[in-house]
Order: sequence, then structure tokens, then C-alpha cells
Amino acid sequence: MLSALKSELLRLLTLRSTLVYAVLLTGALYGPPVLIVALDSGSESPTYTAADLGQFSVIFMIVAIVFSGASTAGEIRRGSLGVTFLTQRSRWVSYLARAVVVCLFVTLNFIVGMALALGVFRVGSAQVDLSGGGGVAYLGLNLLSLLSFVLITMGLAAVTRSTAAAIALPLAWLLFIESLVASVPIKAFQEVAQWLPLVNWSYLFGTVYPPAASEFITHGVGPAIAAVSVATAIFLGGGWYSHVARDIPA
Repeated sequence: MLSALKSELLRLLTLRSTLVYAVLLTGALYGPPVLIVALDSGSESPTYTAADLGQFSVIFMIVAIVFSGASTAGEIRRGSLGVTFLTQRSRWVSYLARAVVVCLFVTLNFIVGMALALGVFRVGSAQVDLSGGGGVAYLGLNLLSLLSFVLITMGLAAVTRSTAAAIALPLAWLLFIESLVASVPIKAFQEVAQWLPLVNWSYLFGTVYPPAASEFITHGVGPAIAAVSVATAIFLGGGWYSHVARDIPA
């Protein structure tokens, strides 16, 4: 397993696109604060909360999904995993190693981007209040939700082996499909919407950070955790089966 992790890490660090993704991911978090500070007239000293920082992570999630889908599907289509299979006893090891490395890369960029965002606010006139109301826990849960959709995207990439499909499907789900299902005033759709991942993540955000509370969900924390966990496991498991059972492109 350790050799597989080293292989995936080396692969990631030697790609020129890695630096591009790192700049885009961190920039998605500290870019808005830079604009806020630059355009601030200086007449007031506004205070921003964890919910405001959480809004910046929407762009971060889009870039993270593009990174996960494009990198995973690209490696499969190019057949570069064939060499990896020759040095490992089981194919699932490389799949697990890739999931770990992708999550570590996204996590590192999230931490760096948030640190830079807070630093920008500190040098400017704006202030950020994370001391009360579960702000830090909210940002931590925000990171978990990002990793969940990154793993879902990775699973889709392994199943479809298509960069376009692996990126377009999660984005369509996040930006359109789930909100459409939740907004249909039909009981059956409302019941289904109760168990959709994004809705349940929003509910969990509200449990640790009341300003982000959602009144849509009627069940408790346990079922909400189960809903997002099962959704992630289904796609990640589908990608694992495809990775293990199917031949890689020549």
C-alpha cells in the first residue's frame, strides 16, 4: 500500500497541471477576499462569518470536481495505470491510493486557501469572526462535504472513463438536478429529496452552525449522516468495481 501511495503522489507531483489546479483551488478561496479588501472604501469595518467563507468554497468545489474527474478519467484512458497494475498484487490498492492522494491534495489546498483568505482579511479592514457559533466546525464539515463530492466524481470517472461525463454529471447534480427535485411540489419528490446528499449536507451544516440551518429536512442527524455516507459509498464502490473488474484501455 505504501508503494502505491508513493506512486500516486509522485504521479501527481510530476504533472504540470497539478500546479495549475493548486493555484485555481486556493485562488477560489482567497480571491474573493482580495477583491473585497481591494474594493473596500475604508469607511466601515465589516465582519464576515464562517458562512461567508463557506460561500467562497462553492467555486472551490467546482474546481475540485474538475480536478478529480479529469485526472482520474485521463489516467485511465491513457492506460498509465497498466504499469501500476504490474507492480501490485491487487488492483484495488491503486484505486484506494488514488482516492487518498486526491483527498490529501484537495484538503491541503483547502487549508492553504482558507489560511490565505483569513490573512487577506487581517491585512485589510474587514474582520472574520470564527470564535463562536461553531464556525470552525462548520468549515471542517464544509471540507468533508467537498471530499464527499470529490470521491463521487472519482467513482464516476472510473465507471464512465469519460472526462466530460465525470465532470458534467456531478456539476449538473449540484447546480440543477437536486434543487429541481427538491422544489417540485409533489409529495413523492419531496420524500425523495429528503435523502439527497446536498440537502442532507446543508442540514448537517445547520447542526453545527445555526446560521446555515435548513428547515427542509425532517429526520435527524443520524439519518442525514447515513444519507451522505451511502451516496458517497455507492459511487466510490461502483468505481472500485469498475477499476478491479474491467480491462484498462490499451
